[in-house]
Amino acid sequence: MFRFVFCLSFIVLLFGCARGIGHDPASFVKYSDDSYFEVSEPMKYSERRGIGVLWEQGIKPGIYKPTYQDKKGYYYIGPDAAVCQGNPECPDFGEGFGGDGGIWVSKKSPEDVRLFVVHEVKDEDAARKRQVGALISYLISQDDGKIFIFDANPEFSKTLLEKKR
Repeated sequence: MFRFVFCLSFIVLLFGCARGIGHDPASFVKYSDDSYFEVSEPMKYSERRGIGVLWEQGIKPGIYKPTYQDKKGYYYIGPDAAVCQGNPECPDFGEGFGGDGGIWVSKKSPEDVRLFVVHEVKDEDAARKRQVGALISYLISQDDGKIFIFDANPEFSKTLLEKKR
């Protein structure tokens, strides 16, 4: 019985961590205005998530222009492979770990500014997917092409807002 409860708990944890992370870009509408974010140097921040695991995420320098909106916010797109995420830290930009994405601004609360990344399962990830097994690979593939908005970080939001022009 213990094994059954443990296995069931583990599966629920997997679904909770791997599913529903993204916004579907199919609901996005083109958007533009004169505002933009000018990031002159790499910006990163760290936080503990889940069971206390340390993660770092950040964006590379560039101009981030408003390109899309949905009912919850505006999406400012930057250079290719603009977003990094790593455990415990991001690799340096340019090492192939960058994801496409940029800066998200909440419509409800414009001081709520966060990073977002496009969840993309690439062909070169195939070997890594085989290592984690079929169930995890399936769960990961369900969010392919969706947008993941990182959790709010008030200090980082404030720093990003200083970059808005």
